[in-house]
Amino acid sequence: RYFHLLVNMQLLFSPYWFVLLFTLIPVAYRGKTMQKHEYLMLYTILFALSILSLFPHQEARFLLPLLLPISVLYGSTLSQCSNSQKFALRGTWTIFNLVVSVFFGILHQGGLIRLLMRLNMFTAQDNKNNILSHTPNT
Repeated sequence: RYFHLLVNMQLLFSPYWFVLLFTLIPVAYRGKTMQKHEYLMLYTILFALSILSLFPHQEARFLLPLLLPISVLYGSTLSQCSNSQKFALRGTWTIFNLVVSVFFGILHQGGLIRLLMRLNMFTAQDNKNNILSHTPNT
């Protein structure tokens, strides 16, 4: 039941997720106040995450609607940062997206693409027998 919290949030929103956690710590432990819209976004994220975590089937794509409230919360946090911190956060976000794009776009799907290419070669060699049907040749 913790898969969304421990894996999927980092997978989808890694830099955003860590900024969110560092935003939560002062609010929870130091009593730092936030603006009303920040509280609304924070509660929206926490409520949706807790409800979605109750279901046994947990996929990362189910958390995509949380991008808007996390972005709003991240934007208000980013507006309070210095220029060097903004540059570092944007660089982290860009590098993270490049690494994840290469991993999931090329490496993760690489085995499937090779399999489909070999299957295509296999079926192209023997046009009389179709491996996908069970009807006998006439």
